[in-house]
Amino acid sequence: MHERISRWFRRDGKDFPPALTEAQVHEAEAQFGVALPDDYRQYLLRVSAGAQVRELRCDQGQWHWAGDSNTDLDRLKTPFPDHDAALAASNEIWSQQPREEEYASVSAYQDAQRAWWDAYQATEEARTTGAIFLRSGGCDYETLLVVSGPMRGTMWSDERAYTDRIDPILHYDGHPATFAEWYAYKAW
Repeated sequence: MHERISRWFRRDGKDFPPALTEAQVHEAEAQFGVALPDDYRQYLLRVSAGAQVRELRCDQGQWHWAGDSNTDLDRLKTPFPDHDAALAASNEIWSQQPREEEYASVSAYQDAQRAWWDAYQATEEARTTGAIFLRSGGCDYETLLVVSGPMRGTMWSDERAYTDRIDPILHYDGHPATFAEWYAYKAW
């Protein structure tokens, strides 16, 4: 796989980040409090720190994925939630949006609106705990790698900008794709 990636990048006049060392991957895992799925871990060790996916790098002693402001690094160890239950919780909060006519003053309504919005945002953020925003497809479309919980090691499509859904990316035979399966067939 390394040679295939290398040829693709050279064709476009690009260079891609070198692979990480075992010590670097271990340091990142220790910081995040989670062992990365084996196929992604092997990719980092044998292929690249990030080619066609966000680069895992260390800046000023802190590991992160370059260009990613969505992954909650402190909550990677929190299990990725059941997507239908998480969507239901989000929809429940959404249905509780305050109505101005229910408040005695504009300021009371605005306070309620801010509190509701904060609760809604927290519910939305909780839908991606335990996952890395590994690749951006543009227009707020993201590809996630789950690193904690029962779906650990599977790839998910965050389509909330269009449908409010976060769904598993399926392998051609119907099971949720692993990182290696997704990378071999979808990333290129």
